[in-house]
Amino acid sequence: MKPIYTFEQADDFNKYHADITYFHTQINDFQKYLVDYFQLKDLPKGVFWTSRFVMEEVLEKPVPAFTRDEAIYMCAEQDYWEKYLTALLPKSLKDKYSSFYVVHTKDEMLAILGHELAHHIDLFLAEFDEENPTCEDMWFEEGMATYLPRKFFFDEQLFDDIYHLEKSLYEYYLNEFGNLSLDNFTYDIYAHSKEYIMFHYWMSFVKVTQFIHRVNGNTLHLFKLYFDWDREGRKVTLAHYFETHI
Repeated sequence: MKPIYTFEQADDFNKYHADITYFHTQINDFQKYLVDYFQLKDLPKGVFWTSRFVMEEVLEKPVPAFTRDEAIYMCAEQDYWEKYLTALLPKSLKDKYSSFYVVHTKDEMLAILGHELAHHIDLFLAEFDEENPTCEDMWFEEGMATYLPRKFFFDEQLFDDIYHLEKSLYEYYLNEFGNLSLDNFTYDIYAHSKEYIMFHYWMSFVKVTQFIHRVNGNTLHLFKLYFDWDREGRKVTLAHYFETHI
């Protein structure tokens, strides 16, 4: 994938060029991994690297990364990512976890780039161009797209750290937003606060990680159950199907 620079200030090219080069060098190995094991066939044509201003004010996105059929869009400002992620921490968790993002924001940016690429694998049932997506498996796709690059790029300790951090966030906001189910993850969440949006991402990553643990780390086996659920007519929710077939 080619990097495409879309900054409103020329100086930003030099400011972020080294980091962007690093991300593209690293993502190549993950791309090959997805091709070899997870049916990545149609690559996005490029990655649009841009500023917070363009992401929020021009593209009007509530999150600093997203993907479409033809390309991935990423905010290149590491300082903004750190502030964005740290701001999601409630007061009761700030002392424990603020330092995590000081050290690991760049790792998270790489994993998020991998997350956006993972959306392009052919193993997910939804298509980019669906006019009326059902969203029944949206939580699974988002959770798996988060799990795969973290498992690939992070060592065991870092993976465990981010799992426990996001599990803590999920459990904290569960009290605030109520006992929402995985099936609540639909496109409607993007009309709500950043905390509400990210709650669904944390929940999905935590649940996918737990399901994969229950199948002894065999990610492809969980995909098989996912296909079985679809083939059998989606008679129950996907989460319930996993619970009763693992």
